[in-house]
Formats: sequence, C-alpha cells, structure tokens
Amino acid sequence: MKKRLKTVVCGTTFGEFYLKALEEAELDFQIVGIIGRGSERTLNFSKKYNVPLYLNIGELPLDVDLACVIVRSEGTGGDGTELCAALLNRGIHVIQEQPVYQKHLYRCYKIAREKKLIYLTANLYSNLSNMESFAMYAKKLNELSKLEYISASFSTQLSYIALDLLAICGISGDLKLDNGVIKGLGPFDILCGKIRSIPILIEFNNQLNPQFPDYNMHLMYSFKFYYEDGVLLISDAYGDVIWRPRTYIKEAKADVDIGKETIYEVLNSLKKTSISDFFQTHWIDSIKAELIKMKKYIADGNLDVQRVNRELSTSKKWEILQKKAGYAKFIETNKNKLLFLDDIKNFKG
Repeated sequence: MKKRLKTVVCGTTFGEFYLKALEEAELDFQIVGIIGRGSERTLNFSKKYNVPLYLNIGELPLDVDLACVIVRSEGTGGDGTELCAALLNRGIHVIQEQPVYQKHLYRCYKIAREKKLIYLTANLYSNLSNMESFAMYAKKLNELSKLEYISASFSTQLSYIALDLLAICGISGDLKLDNGVIKGLGPFDILCGKIRSIPILIEFNNQLNPQFPDYNMHLMYSFKFYYEDGVLLISDAYGDVIWRPRTYIKEAKADVDIGKETIYEVLNSLKKTSISDFFQTHWIDSIKAELIKMKKYIADGNLDVQRVNRELSTSKKWEILQKKAGYAKFIETNKNKLLFLDDIKNFKG
C-alpha cells in the first residue's frame, strides 16, 4: 500500500477547499490536524474532520509529513513566511499559497534545501482543464508562429497567479513596464511594457473591498496572445479557450485558401457550470492535482528546478507590477440586489 502523507492545514478560510480536496484524495493523504487561532470557524472544521486543532507549531506531533499553509504571506499583510520557515525547520514539507515576496521564497527554499525537504508555492489555476489547454496551444503556437503582442487583464487578487500563468505558457523573461500608468478611467489601471521583447498591455483591476477581499472582482484573468497567424484567447479562469485565425480577405490559391478555415473555434470549454459547482468540482479537482504533484516531488526527493526558477521569476514580476501600479484602491461596493441572467433575458424595457 502506498504511503499516505500525514497532512496538516494552516488556515481555514481558503483552507476549507484544501481540507475538502485532501479528504477526497484520502488514498494519498491523511488529514491529521488543523493549525489555527481557535476561532469558532476553525473549531467547527476541527470537529467536522475529527482532527486536533493546534494553536502553535510546537504542539504538532513529530510524524507530520506535509503542511498546507493557506494564510496570507507578508506580501499581503500576514505572517505566512514565518509559519512556513518554522514548519520547514521542524522537518515538514510545505506547500504555500501565493503571493510571496522573492526574498521570502529564497529564505524558504534555502531552509528546504538544507533540510532536504520540498517547499513550493501553489498555482491551482494551472490545473484547470481550460488553462491546461490554453497553455498547451500557446506552447505549440510559440513554435509555429511569431507572438507579436499580449493583452492581459486580471484582478489584483489574481495578479501573482496571472503572471505565473504567462510563464507556464512559455512567456518567460523579465517584465519591464513603461513609466506611465493610466488611472481613473473606471475599474482598471492600464499599464504597458514588455516581457522579454514581446509588447504587453495590462488591464489591472486594482481594487479591493477590505471587508471581503475576494468580492467584487470584475474578472479573475483573461489573456489574448496575438500571433502572426491568429489570436489565442482564454476569456476567464472558467472561460472558453478560443482560436481566431487571422483573416486574409485577398484571394489565395485553392490548396491554401484561408477561407476554408473555421472563423472562430472553441478549443476548450468548462461547459455550462454554476458558480457553486465550479468551486465544488473543478476547483477541488485542481487543488487535488497540485497536492498530487507535491506528493510526487516528495517521493522523488528533489525540487523541480525549472518550477523553482519560474516561481522566483514570477515573484519578481509581481513586485515590479505592485511597485508600478501602487496599492489597490479600497472600494465598498456591496450590492443588496444581484442581477441574474433570467432578469436580463426577461427584461422587456
């Protein structure tokens, strides 16, 4: 029987999804505890999963294999790095939720290397089937056609993830942003620059409701890659992947007639999915996939150097973006009445 990793979860707000994913992956993982501050929410999850609640790392048993650190890092007002460092020093492998400052990544990787442990930051969105498809097609097109321009739109909450996803698609290199930032034209800041030599336009939804940090995002992320031969698009984290060939109106030879091409092709779709179903199925599955990757790294006993370098590069890009765009604008939008699709369809004017 393959070894089940004895796992603790630190933080239960977003950590709730990790607990569910670990429970579903029970053949590979065993939840043996929750680390928290003793809130009613944390106590309820401790009872739900029938595991101990630990108020500090010193209380943990010595046989814990893995810790999922789902608390804010120092980059977003928390103390996640200190928690990761303490867990690593105790001999526990760690997977941490992003974003993480580059200097903190270096610190955790240094401890992990010294202790012969695995430390990684998670990018759950990379495991969604539509994002996997987008990355696959992007890598093919990077070889087949010239990438001339990137249009990227994302929220401040997903900014680190979005920059990492670009790297996963093979768009590597330093991010250089122009000095001017366009602000005040609605919910998006506009930034221009280059990744390597590729021009990039960034629409940055740099707004945040401090009471509900994950509320009110206009979108999670959206990418358009403009190649010489067409546009590859992913419309959102749960959106379609689309290929639009570049349209040449002039008459071509019969054997190379672009007019025979499908004008607009959906390459991947998560189909019609409710909001709750997305987070309870696709989302949980993506967390499980990331945890399984982590288990494989632990079994192999080696860090994925390519992934480590990608994470360090992403962190650097994120810091450049944050410095250039500035702090998120606080908003208090809280709609009492939500607009549903049926309201739109049934509206008579």
